[in-house]
Amino acid sequence: MKNKYKVAFAIGLFLIVLINLVSAEYVGHPKNKNLEYSFTSNNATSCNLTTANTPYGVININLASTRNGQTFNFTIPSSYFANIGDYCFNIVCTDGNTNEGGSFCRNINPSGNYGAANIVFFIFVILLIYAITFIGFFSRNSTITILGGMAMIFLGIYMNMNGIIIYKDSITEYLSILTWALGATLAIWAIIEELEII
Repeated sequence: MKNKYKVAFAIGLFLIVLINLVSAEYVGHPKNKNLEYSFTSNNATSCNLTTANTPYGVININLASTRNGQTFNFTIPSSYFANIGDYCFNIVCTDGNTNEGGSFCRNINPSGNYGAANIVFFIFVILLIYAITFIGFFSRNSTITILGGMAMIFLGIYMNMNGIIIYKDSITEYLSILTWALGATLAIWAIIEELEII
């Protein structure tokens, strides 16, 4: 029976690493951190970040860059993207006579992760932690239940602070409360059972 848990744990760990490697290509940015971006222009002498197309309309930024050779570096304060969603920033560069432009986009969200693969990974982690806890609970294995309950508590606290990938709303808040409360209840039950207090 114990070997089945070890095999299930090893397979779960392998799948977590595999899914994390597959999901590394997506570009997102956490909403509470400044965004650093570099733009290269061969002819320009100055570049400005002019506007941003946001889910809530166009905002004027007018942010100057710092120049290092032909690379123009921007530091965009997090106050420009206080809300979550897709933001496309527009750049205008000039050499004094002609203008050239560019743009780049980021998905601003609570965690900085982005993409369906990350959501699948997060749901897989949630289901794995729930499964380990309930397997321990229903098989009356106190050690597995305690460890699973502690993992549920940490998962609930994480979801409460960061949401689920690109989502942070009342639903994720309720799910986080349910997760840590259920984890705490099952862990306390398993500790009482282990110590034979009742």
